[in-house]
Amino acid sequence: MKTTMSKSKNRAEELLNELIKGKSAQGLIGEGGLLKQLTKGLLERAMQGEMTHHLGYEKNDPIGNNSVNSRNGKSIKKLKGDLGQLIWKYREIETEALNHR
Repeated sequence: MKTTMSKSKNRAEELLNELIKGKSAQGLIGEGGLLKQLTKGLLERAMQGEMTHHLGYEKNDPIGNNSVNSRNGKSIKKLKGDLGQLIWKYREIETEALNHR
């Protein structure tokens, strides 16, 4: 188990080194910098995973076609935090019970 975790940690370190190589402080933490891009990407993927869990099927799975629980467009979401404001498109859903718009 430790070996797998060590390999995973080493791979994460390698990837991080590749990402930051040659970047200035502004390129890392400035407006539109790597930190903001990674945070935005992480939030988007987490929300997509939550949507998949909530609806019970993967994106583009035919099981969701014409169902009462469907992915039906995206709306823009904004999050303000220590990194400034992050803006991303969040998928809207409709369900039998309520409309999540």
